[in-house]
Amino acid sequence: MLLVIRKSVLSLFALVALAVVATEARAESVTLTDGTARISFQDGRASLRGNGFSLSVIGDVAAVPGFPGFLFSTRSNASGRVSFMEQTTTSFSGSLNFGGTNLSGSVRAFAQGDFFFERPPIFTVTFTGEGFTTIFTDPVTVREFTVAIPEPATMILLGTGLAGVAMRVRRRRQE
Repeated sequence: MLLVIRKSVLSLFALVALAVVATEARAESVTLTDGTARISFQDGRASLRGNGFSLSVIGDVAAVPGFPGFLFSTRSNASGRVSFMEQTTTSFSGSLNFGGTNLSGSVRAFAQGDFFFERPPIFTVTFTGEGFTTIFTDPVTVREFTVAIPEPATMILLGTGLAGVAMRVRRRRQE
């Protein structure tokens, strides 16, 4: 009898552990391929895209002293939309961090209509992007980041150069 109770308790424990792990949102990593982000005083906006990911947010944001970026939440005075792998919602929160040549951040997305974020997130995404930051200071400081997108002409030039190097190496080997 004790063995049956022990097996039942272990099975129940395993089932509960599996349910907790299944409801935990995993953070997926995305590299940004396009977009801009901008902050001035308490106004922030971002339109960012990556592999299967898009984020569009605008509104009053929380600028944190000493933090070169901003926090946003549709629970407060921001609005927008976030999508990842064909899941889209307008209930989310996150942060953007402006670096010298990069932008990083994260967003937690909640079920549509979950305005108080009471349930676990449906997905969590961390993202990074290379690009450049422009800072204006007239009359307030405005920080704007643009994701660098390689131009086709640059890629063609790089490919032509590599082909030339390969041909030269081949000629030397034949001689």
